[in-house]
This record gives sequence, structure tokens and C-alpha cells, in this order.
Amino acid sequence: MLLQSVISDLAKNKEIHIGGLWGSAPLYLIAQLYQSTHKDILVITEDEESADFALDDLSVFLSITGKSAPTLLLAPATGNDTGPNATQDKILFLNRLITPGEKITVISKSALFSAFPDRQQLDSSIIQIKTGQSTDRLEFIKRLLQGGYEKTLDAVHSVGEISIRGGIIDIFPFGSSALCEAMVGSIAPQAQAHQVTPLRIEWDGNRIESIRLFDMSTQLSIKTLDSVELYLAKGLIVSADSKELPLLNYFPLDTIIVFNQTDDENEETLNRRSDAHLVERSEGLRMSLRTPSESAPYPKASGRTPQYPRLYLHKIPVPGAEGINLTIESLQRFSSGFTNILKELQDLVDKAKNFHIVSQNKAEESHLKELLASNKFISLSKVRFLQGRLNEGFFSKDEGIAFISHRELFNRYRLLRQPKAMVPSRARTTETFWELQRGDFAVHTAHGIGRYLGLKRIYNSEF
Repeated sequence: MLLQSVISDLAKNKEIHIGGLWGSAPLYLIAQLYQSTHKDILVITEDEESADFALDDLSVFLSITGKSAPTLLLAPATGNDTGPNATQDKILFLNRLITPGEKITVISKSALFSAFPDRQQLDSSIIQIKTGQSTDRLEFIKRLLQGGYEKTLDAVHSVGEISIRGGIIDIFPFGSSALCEAMVGSIAPQAQAHQVTPLRIEWDGNRIESIRLFDMSTQLSIKTLDSVELYLAKGLIVSADSKELPLLNYFPLDTIIVFNQTDDENEETLNRRSDAHLVERSEGLRMSLRTPSESAPYPKASGRTPQYPRLYLHKIPVPGAEGINLTIESLQRFSSGFTNILKELQDLVDKAKNFHIVSQNKAEESHLKELLASNKFISLSKVRFLQGRLNEGFFSKDEGIAFISHRELFNRYRLLRQPKAMVPSRARTTETFWELQRGDFAVHTAHGIGRYLGLKRIYNSEF
């Protein structure tokens, strides 16, 4: 009933506040909201760490129903907001954002206000080439160099590099979704920083003979393409305007915007609650969210966006006149000793109608099932096992549902952020010694860093 009331108010573009959401309960509520509406949702978190954890929690909660899940997107981090790799990450993110299909996008406040091109800028930065196309090769190279690419005399290793060898041009392009799909098929939500496969374009005079993806380490072709889109990134990512939020132009008009408040708030803040206390540069966001404009599937790139439905989720209860409070309890720290843990776990299982234990991998889950099956306290039929990364467990008295992670159960380590994909560098993997020169530094997979001194033939009479 509560969820239906919230959905009804959101449909009227009301501003809704829900308090008392402990642990990962806000993300569970967001998952339930999506399952009931199947609308795009934009989740705004306090910081990038909270955004990472939010994505992990959503993956767990959306896996419960077994229905088709939405695409989960995580906006690129803003730690390094300049340079070709940062531009690449933003282009890849925007490509996935405009791909048709239902999505839940998670973004930190800092990332929301970082520099993004609007839709018109992004579209105008694309050049398309096709196999068999007649194009002046020198003019094509000139356009790439003017568009932010750099020429290298070596093989391409980093984003934005091109290498020219007669009628063959190797390009490590600023990403497009077609190149990403050709490389990895489906893209995991956490792998926002993965890189696009480089291209090899072969010319016959001014005619494009072939377009191929190739492996940087082996230089062997991976796949032949009929056509490809390239981005000219120079000037595409510019400093953000404090009064404009171009990123909002990529979301449909009925997108539900959720502010996930993870920081503790004091009473004074609650009594003066407004957008100014919930987001940085609040004037720009408030205007972007509330200024009406004519109806369209997506907001105009050059104009303000319309009033979006807004939902604010808070850890502590909100004043009754301002919102709704749920009864969500944190899970107590379990005692030491396996017998005590089992007794306390049994108490939780008895209290909850639906009890879930989340393990990070299959090995943890199998080990826990063996432990629980070997005692008389817990009935496995009352416990549902899930795999994933749960940030904080909770017990909802309203729904009688509880979630706890494997690490919380055994008082183990705090959940750490998942490591980001490594940024490509000029280092590359090689399986032979032929490209090494004496004195070169190398990293052996088993023995670590060393200097290559060459190969020496050793004669042994035993062989």
C-alpha cells in the first residue's frame, strides 16, 4: 500500500521524503519501485563510494524476482576529470545511457555536476566510415588530428592515438557502443572504465578496403566491421556551467530522480529541508528539475528540463508533516562463537517472514550451507541464499523481510569498493622474447620486475 501511494504521488510530480531507512534499505526500496513502475530511475548519492555500494546493493535486490532486470549504469568517477581516458569513460557512459531499454543510473553529486556534453554536442562529434567508402585519406587523418587524436610513431596503446603506416591506419578511438559490444559482448555494470578495441583501417588509394578490430598484444585481427562511428573529442568535454546540467538531457521526462541521503542529518537540516541541502550547486539543479517546458520524449538539449518526479530517502526519521517513516532496524553485531551466532541467527529467522543471506561468491555460500546443515538450530527451508555484494543488512518490520551479508554474520571485514578497471598504458603483455632488447625492464608473472639480459644457450650432456 505504501509503495502504491508513493508511485501515485510521484506521478503527480510531488516531492516525497521517506525516513527511517537503515543500511541498504533505500536501495531495496528503489528496486521495489522499479519492479512496480518499470520506469527509468536516476539515483543521486552523496559521494562516489556510496555510488559504488548502491550499484552493488541494487544488483542483489533486483536478482530476487528473477524477472528481466534493467540495465544498471554507474557514472564515471570525477577524480581525474581531464585527459583522453576521462573523456573516453564519459563517452562510453553516455553511449550506454542513450541505448534503448529500461535503466537505473547511479551517479554521485560531484559526477552530476562534472562536465558532460549535451545531446547535440555528442551527436555532432561523430564521424562515420564504411567499407568501400571513398574518402580522401589525408583529409581523414587531418580531421582526426584536429579532433583530438595524436599521432604516434609506435603501435597504438592508449586512447586517442593513431599510427600511420602507408595505406594502413591504426586508431585507438574514443569509444562507441558498437566497438564495445564487438569487444566484450555484454558489459557488466561495474566495468564502466573498460576500453574500446583499437581499429585497423586499410586503404587502397582513397578507398577504404577494410575495417578491422585487432588485439594490441598480438596485432592479430579480431573482427571485421562493415562500418564504425568515431568521436572527435576535442572540445567535447568542457568545464561545467554551474546553472546547467547537460547530463539531465539524456534522461526521459518520466525518469524518477531519487536522492539517497546516506549522511546523518541534524534536526535543523530537517526543518529547513530543500534542494539546497541535498545537492551541491542546488540552484542549478532546482531550476533544472522544476522549470516546466513543452512535452517531449527527452528534454531539449538547449533548454531547461521539465519537472521530474523526486524521491528523497533518509536514514533517520523525518518529521511527520514532511514525509513518511518506515520501521527499518539495523542488524545487531553477532556474538563470537559459532554456537552463539547460530542462536542469534535463529532468532532473526523466526522474526522475519523472508530471510536472505548474501554471500560474495559460490564458495562462501556452499561453506555456509554446510555449516548450517550440520546443526539443529536453523531450518534451511526458511533461508534464501543470494550471491552478490551487500553493503549493510537490515530488517524491515513493515514487510517482515531481512537481509544479512556473510561477512556481517561472522563479524568480518568491512566491505571494500571493487577495484576499478586498469587504465591502459604503454605496458603490454608479450608471450615471446623477440621484441625485447637487452637492458629492457620487464614484469614476469611469477617472479616480478627484472631486467632482460638476453637468452643464452646452455649445453647439458644429460639431454
